[in-house]
Amino acid sequence: MLISSITSTSDQTATASSAAAGLGATSDTFLKLLVTNLQHQDPTKPQDSNEYVQQISQMSMVEQMTKLATTQTNAAKDQTVSSTIALLGKTVSYVGSDGLPATGTVEKVDVSGDAPTVTIAGVSGMDPNRITSIGA
Repeated sequence: MLISSITSTSDQTATASSAAAGLGATSDTFLKLLVTNLQHQDPTKPQDSNEYVQQISQMSMVEQMTKLATTQTNAAKDQTVSSTIALLGKTVSYVGSDGLPATGTVEKVDVSGDAPTVTIAGVSGMDPNRITSIGA
């Protein structure tokens, strides 16, 4: 009986792990890869169940770290929006589009994009980071 080449279990595990990482590493994807790995493992060299538990633990940790990073990013954006909204009605000094210092009142805050922008003295779409000082 001729047997085609058999990939070792550790090679399959490494392939499954790297594939899961490349696919965005969702829990469902990881579990599907794990089941496929179990179905195709060499019956004469079964993989230790502790390795599966470690992989699932690592997957869970990666998922939680990703959620934490997303939460922190959202919190930072919310803080930026709050700080920008607090500028409404304030007189500010800023660097104009021509590179020269200017002064005006913040009339409007637009939070529809990735980062908030302000309208100062009728000039819209300004980056709040261009503000150099805040008056009353």
